[in-house]
Amino acid sequence: TRFPLAQTKRHPTGSIRFLSTGRLIPFKGFDILIDACAQLQNRALNFACEIIGDGPLRADLEARVTHYNLQERIHFAGEQSQNYVLRALRNSDIFVLASAPDERGASDIFPTVIAEAMASEKPVVSTTVAGIPELVANGKTGVLVPPRDAPALADAMERLGLRLDPL
Repeated sequence: TRFPLAQTKRHPTGSIRFLSTGRLIPFKGFDILIDACAQLQNRALNFACEIIGDGPLRADLEARVTHYNLQERIHFAGEQSQNYVLRALRNSDIFVLASAPDERGASDIFPTVIAEAMASEKPVVSTTVAGIPELVANGKTGVLVPPRDAPALADAMERLGLRLDPL
């Protein structure tokens, strides 16, 4: 009951609403998500992406958004309450988490944000890192791609985003 089901459906001509949440640290892969969004912008896909969370990489990630001229498409919401996150989940179309091992090999083990997105009946685009394949049934509840592969992430985001009934 904490994760109410989606109330709204995206209109076929509306902007695809991507959401990602987490601490802004290397193994969350937000840099890869931004790179994938840059590719989607180059493909002229109509989308918006909200990133909820804060952390030591925020300035670097914001600079990356500026570098790609994505300021109109990517919004950093900062750290937010659980109620805000639930509302954002409800209003999004697709949840994206681009997890990847960092330079020391640390990674997401079993990200609860994916379980929360799935409890909200949102399709998920993520990576094959650690326990994520145990959460996401590739091709059924979402799409999994290799870590640190921005083109594959962009392809999966576009493929799900262009479907009216994602999965």
